[in-house]
Amino acid sequence: MSFRKRRLLAGVGLLLAALVLVPLAMRFSGRPRDASTSPLATLAVADAPAARPERSSVPDACAGPTPPAVNADFEARVVELVNERRGAAGLPPLKPVEQLSSSARWFARSMATQDYFVEDHDTYVRAGGQLRRVCDWGDRIAWFYPGWTALGETIAAGSATPQDVVEGWMQSPPHRARILSASQREAGAGYWAGGSRGHYWVLDLGRRRASPRP
Repeated sequence: MSFRKRRLLAGVGLLLAALVLVPLAMRFSGRPRDASTSPLATLAVADAPAARPERSSVPDACAGPTPPAVNADFEARVVELVNERRGAAGLPPLKPVEQLSSSARWFARSMATQDYFVEDHDTYVRAGGQLRRVCDWGDRIAWFYPGWTALGETIAAGSATPQDVVEGWMQSPPHRARILSASQREAGAGYWAGGSRGHYWVLDLGRRRASPRP
């Protein structure tokens, strides 16, 4: 093969690689994914934020009174199933706490009523068909769960039952790692029906200085 032909083939190869990498870069750019336009955004995880915001500094759109449960049995069952998986892995169960349940349910309602699902776990409001970010996810949980030393969160949309959502989390390595984390000691689950996905789920995990050892 002549040198000129080899250069031509190499140029074509670079062009094809660029065409593949551009959409991948857009997919993982970290920008919010709207539930109405991103059918693949069904699971997301978040690690503990570095800052510990003061409760008084949290915006009103970020947290507030705990909404009444849409299905308290669903929420309790999610924690039960998570603890079953932890037990099977030789880990202690997570203690259900009201503060994390409140945070999780508040966020599940926010996603359903504002019709969004984003990988960054932050809180958004919809105005004029557009999403506007109003709050970090860590600020929301800290408002409900002050004094934390570790936080974690997994969310999902679309699953119709607690069994389905926990199974989906466990089949995803990042979600499984959060659920089976030895650093977490407490948990709370939230569920809300509505929005374009029909079902929204949140599992908040945490540890506080006062958290009892299992």
